[in-house]
Amino acid sequence: MDSTYAETDNLKATWRTWVEIAVVLFAGSILSVSLRNFNYTLLLYLPAAFAIVFIHWYGPKVLPLLFINGLFTLFLWHAPGGWLRLSIVATHEPLVAFLSWILARKVLREGEGFSSISLFAKFALFGVAIPELANCFYTYHYS
Repeated sequence: MDSTYAETDNLKATWRTWVEIAVVLFAGSILSVSLRNFNYTLLLYLPAAFAIVFIHWYGPKVLPLLFINGLFTLFLWHAPGGWLRLSIVATHEPLVAFLSWILARKVLREGEGFSSISLFAKFALFGVAIPELANCFYTYHYS
């Protein structure tokens, strides 16, 4: 009887966690779109930063939620194009997050954390800078 209750409680926590992640991503999208400057460029895109954090906390299972948030952001932005084009463009958030996760796994081992400054510097390069550079090249060509 107790194990069934624990499984149900974990299921509720899982759904609550996914809802909280979605709310944070959607709020980040709304805030980022509202912070655009006079020529409609985003200088601060919060969902990409949140995506990197969430993928390192929860793993690749957050990728579909990141894709949905990418579509949501494009609709907020009133991006032109059909469903196929918007679906391709919305893949930049999951791409950045997945690239960060893959590259950071090469540098950090499970449970190791940042035990030295050199590991933190490697994570900053492989887990943040290179994926964001890939995002720049990826998003440069759709306007």
